Amino acid sequence: MILIVGPAFSGKSAYARKLLPRLTGEQDKDVPHTGIDGDIEESVDAPGYERDCLLTEVQELAGSGMDETDIKALADSLCARAEVLTASETGAGIVPMDADMRRLRENQGKLLSELADRAGCVVRVFYGIPEVIKGKAPEFRRRYDDASQ
Repeated sequence: MILIVGPAFSGKSAYARKLLPRLTGEQDKDVPHTGIDGDIEESVDAPGYERDCLLTEVQELAGSGMDETDIKALADSLCARAEVLTASETGAGIVPMDADMRRLRENQGKLLSELADRAGCVVRVFYGIPEVIKGKAPEFRRRYDDASQ
């Protein structure tokens, strides 16, 4: 599983769309997708592929009422369901005044930590630039590589 994290609107979904053909073997065509940076219930499917390819904004699934067991079960479910997960980083060091919001942020962080621990590859995306912080991402040609061919 590949986990892609970064701030909102940083290019996570665009990067994930570049990875999908590598993961599904559909090199010559665009892998169908829905729900990019949208509703978590929507996911990306590829024809003939056993699992969802992409689930977006998974941090939204962590609720303030969850305990450690719930978070681990959610991580199990997400890892079994998708090849690529994206998540927006929440909080940026800002601690909410409301206790429920603090628990929500804490649980979102615990979920992302659990997913990062299980992921074979973790990529942080800022300004559309991917930075692999764990493992090795599937390779793909850069735009300027295409021009030299």
